Amino acid sequence: EEEKECYQKYDNILGVSEEVVKAFEKRMDISDTVSVQYNPVDDIEINQKATMDNIEYPSNIKNFVTIGRLVDQKGYDRLLHVVNELKDHFKFCIRILGEGSDREKLEDYIKKNHLENYVELLGFQNNPYPYIKAADAFICSSRSEGFSTVATEAMILQKPIFTTDCSGMRELFGEYQCGIICENSEDGIYDMLHNVLEQADFSPYIDYCKIRAKDFTIRKRMSEIEGILNA
Repeated sequence: EEEKECYQKYDNILGVSEEVVKAFEKRMDISDTVSVQYNPVDDIEINQKATMDNIEYPSNIKNFVTIGRLVDQKGYDRLLHVVNELKDHFKFCIRILGEGSDREKLEDYIKKNHLENYVELLGFQNNPYPYIKAADAFICSSRSEGFSTVATEAMILQKPIFTTDCSGMRELFGEYQCGIICENSEDGIYDMLHNVLEQADFSPYIDYCKIRAKDFTIRKRMSEIEGILNA
């Protein structure tokens, strides 16, 4: 009740995605002052930083990247389970950028199941963009999100996005098939990654990413925010 009373004092309340706004409205019973405003992402800086380092991956396999804290929310445990099931059937590697409390558990699973050639834990990187740029696609295995900033950044770098159905992803794609959104479960991730690895051509996804990324430029986002401040 104290939170509700506090929120009722604001002229505007902004949520980072439609699903976040819906959850907020339901919990706080406030709707008149609530709207969606996506976080600004600096597409100019992202594209510049993506060329600062020359990252090279093997050209004879599919190369995926994912970025996030090594915690339960990000679903890397179930992603590794899927990798273990697919490792004998396809040539691929998933590189995970980030640190967190689950690192030891993930490392133990990788060693126990001999996944060293299929999964690399690269730790925290000050500049993750060259790693995204060098990859064939971006993967999100999250159990939950608000609105994934890193998925937006991957789209800006024209990478197909293969993701679980967590908050914000359908909004990110809009009306474009910028990748695949799967059921938010281990089985869903398995089916998605299996289908993706059978595909030889990601170019249709890339074409849609190029189009959709124009809606997430820093100029467009800041124009929207200026409109809110000037209202």
